[in-house]
Amino acid sequence: MKTALNDPLLTVARVATWVVQVMLLIAQVALGVAIAAVVIAALGYLPDNATVSGIDHLQPAALWAAALAMALVLAALGMATQFVVRLRQIIDTVGEGDPFVADNARRLTRMAWLIVIGQVLTIIAGAIGTWIEATDGAAEFDLEFSISLSGFILALILFILARVFRKGAEMRAELEGTV
Repeated sequence: MKTALNDPLLTVARVATWVVQVMLLIAQVALGVAIAAVVIAALGYLPDNATVSGIDHLQPAALWAAALAMALVLAALGMATQFVVRLRQIIDTVGEGDPFVADNARRLTRMAWLIVIGQVLTIIAGAIGTWIEATDGAAEFDLEFSISLSGFILALILFILARVFRKGAEMRAELEGTV
């Protein structure tokens, strides 16, 4: 039942996932460079005339904590990339005319777990940022922190959709077995 559909919505979705994936890659590279700068500063290897904007007033313990928080955000960005890849794979199966397959149920489940883990990582990173601000007196250290219930709701929806797709795949297999 593989038929390629020429659907403009699917084309837009494919392009959008590629654009988002490129943006995530750029963000990951930039954050990786920033982590390296923070680690170099924490180790005390910055020349006296060099500064890292926004963190040059932090103590070494706070710098290490900042590097950890940034690494957690980097991991969350990696998970977001994996989420987008799985989404594009699902979009491709829709374009082929065969979305109710067991692979899509597994993809949706993985996407839900990626959301849950990403939310937990950002909560931990935010808590580290709050600790840095509280203990180092770093009023200039700006790390926005908020708990997003929408991420957890999205994960719940994805878990439910995974069950729907799993059941759809089972029903399709039963139907094909009776024909």
